[in-house]
This record gives sequence, C-alpha cells and structure tokens, in this order.
Amino acid sequence: MYRPWKVEVVHGYWDPMRLEQVLNNLLTNAIRYGNYPPLIVKLMKLGDRVRLSVKDQGIDLAQEAQTRIFDQFERAIDANEISGLGLGLFISQQIIEGHRGKIWVESTPNEGAVFIFEIPLTFESES
Repeated sequence: MYRPWKVEVVHGYWDPMRLEQVLNNLLTNAIRYGNYPPLIVKLMKLGDRVRLSVKDQGIDLAQEAQTRIFDQFERAIDANEISGLGLGLFISQQIIEGHRGKIWVESTPNEGAVFIFEIPLTFESES
C-alpha cells in the first residue's frame, strides 16, 4: 500500500560517487536478504546532519552480529545460502566514516533490519 511521505529537500555537499556506492550496497543487501517488499527508505535532516535509513522485512540480526557485519569479509548468513563477499558493509562504513559520519544497524525479532547512516551536511576532504 502506497503511503505518501512528507517531502523535504535536503541540500548537502558530499562525494556523490561514494554515497551512491553506500546507497547501492544498502539497497542491494535489503533486496538480497530482505524477504522482498516492502523496502522503506527514509531521508531526513537532523540539524546540521542528514540521516538515511533502509528498512527491510527480512532476517533478524543477532545482537553480536550487528557490529561484526561491518568487518571485512564478515557476513550474517553462510555464503552457501546467499552469495556475497562480505565487503559491502565494510566499504560503506569506510565511506561514511570518511564523511565524518557513522553507520549502524538495528534489528528487532520478526521485523527485519534497518541500516542507518548519518553524515554532516558539509563534506570537507582531508586531502
């Protein structure tokens, strides 16, 4: 069922190619592990930061797995069940931290998972 959301335009200055990679990783994981629709994507401005979340209806993540899955080559599910290298969330974390942000996951039994990242509205490269 379609429910209209309040629309707010958020302007920011970031590395668009890298954030596209993060969003692609989060959406791909939600589709791959999410038990199919619906996926819920939200973007909101929080003061001088922006928050993006991707919620799926798939597998629950045990508390111990919620930090581990951001490590290089780590996966929540055996590679025999769903293919993947275990690099997408690791790379996403590196990109978000490079934007001086943070990324995390929240999961409730029987409700799937929500992957969330927050970054400042302004990105300043360290180079």
